[in-house]
Amino acid sequence: MKHANSFSLLVLILGVCSVLSAADPVLGSLNAPNPALMGFLGIPGTGGFLQDGPVWHRSGQIFALEHHRAGFYPLSIWKGDPKTLTVSRSAILNAGESWCASQGGDLVCAQSPRKDDEDIDPALNPAAWEPGAFGCFRLRDGVRLWKLPVRQNERVSGAAFTLDDKMVVILTVWSGQMSLRLLDATNGMLVRQHEFTGRRQEEAFRSTNLIMRPDEVWMADEEEQKTVLLRFPLATLQPVKVDCPPLDGFQGGVRLAPDGRHILLVGNGFAKCLGLVNGRWQPVYEDNDFNMIALGGPSGNFLMSAHFMPDGRSIVLASDDSARLTDLATKKTRRIKLHASHGVCPSPDGSYLLVQYDRGLEVVSVRETDMTDPARHRQPFLGAHLLRFARDGKTLFAADAEGVWVWDMVSRKTRAWLKSYDSHDPADGTFQTMALTRISHTPLS
Repeated sequence: MKHANSFSLLVLILGVCSVLSAADPVLGSLNAPNPALMGFLGIPGTGGFLQDGPVWHRSGQIFALEHHRAGFYPLSIWKGDPKTLTVSRSAILNAGESWCASQGGDLVCAQSPRKDDEDIDPALNPAAWEPGAFGCFRLRDGVRLWKLPVRQNERVSGAAFTLDDKMVVILTVWSGQMSLRLLDATNGMLVRQHEFTGRRQEEAFRSTNLIMRPDEVWMADEEEQKTVLLRFPLATLQPVKVDCPPLDGFQGGVRLAPDGRHILLVGNGFAKCLGLVNGRWQPVYEDNDFNMIALGGPSGNFLMSAHFMPDGRSIVLASDDSARLTDLATKKTRRIKLHASHGVCPSPDGSYLLVQYDRGLEVVSVRETDMTDPARHRQPFLGAHLLRFARDGKTLFAADAEGVWVWDMVSRKTRAWLKSYDSHDPADGTFQTMALTRISHTPLS
C-alpha cells in the first residue's frame, strides 16, 4: 500500500495526466444562451472584455480570453463575416484562463475552474473560480479527452499544439520554478520535460509566448535582465540559444515570421524587424513613430499590437488610431485610419484585419484606407451602460459612449444610430439616464 501511495504522488509531481473519467466536466457554454440577444450582440458576457488579444485561427474561428467578475478568464469563440465586416460572438465557454487550439480547430486545450473538478460551492468559496486542471476538449461534443493536474498557484503562461497536432507544449511557473512540458495530444501523457534554472516570476498567459516551428518550439526568456531567444527541438526539449546580437539589451515581446527568417522585436513605443542575412541576424526595418506608455507621458499613438502577416513578407503595426502595413522588401508602408482601437490581428489568408475595440471586434479589409466614418458602423464597439425596451417589446435602445443604438430584436439588426455630439471615455457615463416617451406635435399651418 505504501508503494502505491508513493507512485500516485510521483505521478502528480511529474504532471502525468489523468485519463477521462465519468465525472469529468464537459466543455459547454458558461452562460445559458439567450436567442433574443444573438447575432451582432453575441451571447451575453459576464463583464469587461478581452484579457489577451484575439487570435484569428487558421481554421477560421476567432478565439479570445474574456474577463469574468470572479477573476476567471473564460475562452470565447467568435465568427467574422467579411461580407458585412461584422464579428459576432458565438459562445463563451466554461473553460479558459489559458488555451490553445489544434491546427485543424477541432480540439481546444484550456483550464477548467476548480469547482468543475472539486467539490467547491462557488456561493461559499471564491476559490471555486480559481483555474484548475488543464484539459483537452473536443469542440463538437465538449468531451474532455484528458487533463493535466495543475497545482495550486501554478500558472500556465503558454500553450500550443505542434504543427502536426500530435503533441501539446505547455509552459508553467510554480513556486518560482519554470517548466516546459511536451504532452501526447491523444492522451495527455508526459513525453518530455525541461526544468529551467533559477527562480522565475509568474507570467500572465499570452497566446504568443510559445512559437511553434516544424519539429521545434521557440520562446523568449530573460537572462541577466535582457531578452534571449531559445529554441527547443521536440526530440530533446533541450534549449539552444539563438545567436542574435541585436537582442542584447532589448526588453519586450518577440515574434517570429512563418518562414523563420525574420524576427519582430516589440518594445515600448517602437518595433524593430530583424532579418537573417548571410547567416546573421541584422536589423532590416525599424519604426519608432509611437509614443511610449509612461506616467505623465503623451497620450495616444501607442503601439497596441504587432504581427507578421501570414505570408511572412510584411508586418502590421497597430496603434489606437491606425494600422500600418509594411512590405519588408520594399519598405513601403500604407496606413488604415482607425479610431480608439486596442490592436489588430490578421486573418489566416492575410486579406483582412480583425480590429479590437473596447467592447467589440470588427473585420477590416487590408485594402481600406479610412475606417473612421461613422456612417459605415454596423454594430457598437463600446459597452452599453443604459438599456431600455420600447413598449412593443421588439425595439431595444442601448446608450454607449458614442450615442444611442436602436435595435430591432426580431431581425437582430440596427434600425438607427443616434450619434452624440462627441465621443468620450466609456467610463465617463455621459448619459446618466435614458427615458422613452411619445412626442406628438401639430403641423404648422
